[in-house]
Amino acid sequence: MRILHLTKRYWPHRGGVERHVRDLASGLVADAGASVEVVVAGDGASHRTFADNGVRVTAVASYGSLWSLDLAPGYISAVGHALRRSPDVVHLHEPHPLGLVAWRYWQARRTMPPLVVTWHADILRQQLLRPLYGPVQERLLAEAGAIIAQTERHVTSSSFLPAVSQKCHVIPTGVDVDAYLDPSAVEAGRQRRASWGNPDRVVLFLGRLVYYKGVPVLLDAMARTDATLVIAGEGRDREALQDQAARLGIADRVRFIGDVPEADLSSVYHACDVFVLPSTATAEGFGLVQLEAMACGKPVVSTTLPTGVAIVNRDGETGLTVPPGDAGALASAMTRLLDDRAFADACGTRARTRVQTHFSRESMVTATMALYRDVVRACNRSRGHSGGKVPGGFRCTFC
Repeated sequence: MRILHLTKRYWPHRGGVERHVRDLASGLVADAGASVEVVVAGDGASHRTFADNGVRVTAVASYGSLWSLDLAPGYISAVGHALRRSPDVVHLHEPHPLGLVAWRYWQARRTMPPLVVTWHADILRQQLLRPLYGPVQERLLAEAGAIIAQTERHVTSSSFLPAVSQKCHVIPTGVDVDAYLDPSAVEAGRQRRASWGNPDRVVLFLGRLVYYKGVPVLLDAMARTDATLVIAGEGRDREALQDQAARLGIADRVRFIGDVPEADLSSVYHACDVFVLPSTATAEGFGLVQLEAMACGKPVVSTTLPTGVAIVNRDGETGLTVPPGDAGALASAMTRLLDDRAFADACGTRARTRVQTHFSRESMVTATMALYRDVVRACNRSRGHSGGKVPGGFRCTFC
């Protein structure tokens, strides 16, 4: 099967969606023998095509973004070139305004493959776009052959998905669990902790330093917690967060280590005692980093957002959950796990088992491939008996 993914960015650009698309695409190649191409906006003013784990990636020259719309004028043309290679399915990852524009442009000019949409989150901050972009998204969802949501909460908490819930399929994001259980990663974690001065209690945050991650709340909580905080990641808020740590008098207990190379991710997780995802807004739809920490056997503290975050981490079972924005509750949860090592170890063991059972890359790839086949079969049946049209002259859902 030939699959074309349309998404904003691709790994090593940092972000949960980027990591998810890469893991899915490479898994479709390695585990299912599919031919996979991804078209993205690049990180600079150069156009390049490269191979990543058997995946063909076209990164189009980009000149920044405006209201979340990538300024990548070659994107539509690049999608057209990819369509000439006759994919069986187009898989669009929303929200991605430029990808939706490219789909609409080529849909008006040629017969398109069936469409699968993964709905990662509603647009939240760019509310000015809602009156314009919202109706276009609604039409896209109505025409899609299938919609993937990572959890049931992605469906129920969305402003768009309940209206098309009959075509929504829950396929959780998965990770390559074995990659996080490598004994060499455990040893590398010990060495990394030693490089930090072997603090007795280590809390880890890993992610982009942006508004919805809730790192200011985490710093407030750390002022009430006896531990060292390691912040891995970069973002526009880094300088403000460093200033906040200084004002709180905890700068000596907060380490900003920047972006971590992919090869070193496991060691960073293994170097901590507790992993924290303090997100405060529903832009955090899932929290892939939770899965990575859990795969390493680490207990997690996360927030009770009405998204998939609290479904991944189960309160009292794989860690603890607290209300978003509540620094006091966050401090209490971290302190409990740091003080009660037996409870923390039990949570970590259950966390690893939960990832292996429900959130493996293999199960994600298997379920996604099965959905692709169902959509292609339904499209072929529709085109076979109606020529791609349904009564009344409207376009077939799958075409």
